[in-house]
Amino acid sequence: MLKRDRTHLPHSALCALALGALTPLAASPALAGNATPIEVTSMPEMKQWQKDVSRQLDNALERAPSRNAIVPDTGVVQVAFKLGEDGRAEKLKTLSNSADWAAERMAIRAVKRLKTLAEAPVYNVQERRFLANIIFAETRAQYDELSRNLAQSERARIASSAAEDDFLVLGG
Repeated sequence: MLKRDRTHLPHSALCALALGALTPLAASPALAGNATPIEVTSMPEMKQWQKDVSRQLDNALERAPSRNAIVPDTGVVQVAFKLGEDGRAEKLKTLSNSADWAAERMAIRAVKRLKTLAEAPVYNVQERRFLANIIFAETRAQYDELSRNLAQSERARIASSAAEDDFLVLGG
């Protein structure tokens, strides 16, 4: 969750929802294997969409029902999904979870609440697969370390990516 001052929030889900992996796509399409290219229609539009989705995810994580009863462990939860006919996340699947079941449950519920996914400024958004990277951390230092580790693992995933791993990446 994005907060102005995160250091006072124990066991917060500090999520930096970003589409940094899409930045180079403004000039040219990205290809993964034989997959259809993901083309960003406008970087200013992408940044605004990113901001809107980030705010939604932060709010959903703040309101997660398990938030009051169970404190999630520190770690990263990666949730893959597609868009349903209603433009919301469906066919959610946890790709990795270095936290615990509570963090995974919170991440999945938060992703299900996202409303503006279909407004992503990319071509064929209904055909895209999304990957939400959600970082749960107690402190800013933990968040920074998990974020660095996630960035490294994402670079490795993208470098060895096959067509089935062609995602619009949220977070990290």
